[in-house]
Amino acid sequence: MSPLVNRKPLSAEAALERLETMCAAAEISTGEARQKLFRWGVSPSEVDNIIASLVERRFVDDSRFAGAFARDKAQFANWGKIKIAMQLRQKGITADLIEQALESIDTDKYQDKLRHLICSEINRSPEQYADFAGCQKLARRFIARGFEPALVIAAIKQHRQKRPL
Repeated sequence: MSPLVNRKPLSAEAALERLETMCAAAEISTGEARQKLFRWGVSPSEVDNIIASLVERRFVDDSRFAGAFARDKAQFANWGKIKIAMQLRQKGITADLIEQALESIDTDKYQDKLRHLICSEINRSPEQYADFAGCQKLARRFIARGFEPALVIAAIKQHRQKRPL
């Protein structure tokens, strides 16, 4: 039996207090806040009021959330911009805020990170990536991480020109 089945719904005041505490500790989007409120059994009319209150008092700011999410995932999780945009879309962030968030990622650092990751992967097992099929496999791996195909291919070509395999 699921632990959520017999749970009593939270009151609007308790839910607001819980969300304020969560927002003070970490950034969350309005979509995530809305999901949590529904999961806690808060009525739909109260959900809108709570979200409005959190936004008005700047506990929740989708622009701030999107920028922090994009920079963190690019820097620490080694995600590409395509994967970051997809995840932001799933969190209910609008297209214009996603675009702004992706622009906040430093382009030079982003491309350097990709080149470094590709070099590390090739240096780990150079014989695996010595032929065309190996390079295709490597490209697919980084494209699956959300990096743009043109950047991946350019980084692989650049590495091969520096050190022919």
